[in-house]
Amino acid sequence: MDFDTMISFSKQFSLIWFFLIFVGIVLWAYWPSHKKGFEEEGQRLLEDDPIHENSVPEPKD
Repeated sequence: MDFDTMISFSKQFSLIWFFLIFVGIVLWAYWPSHKKGFEEEGQRLLEDDPIHENSVPEPKD
């Protein structure tokens, strides 16, 4: 195996490897059982945000 063949194999292997990692991350992120946790985290971030709490003024009587 010469150097050019090894470089070619390395490029092809790394492309396939990173594509599989990408697909795995996307599947993990969109897996239905993770939706509830993501929704809770999103709501928690909005509830703890002092800017969000003060963005809508309460009506004065």
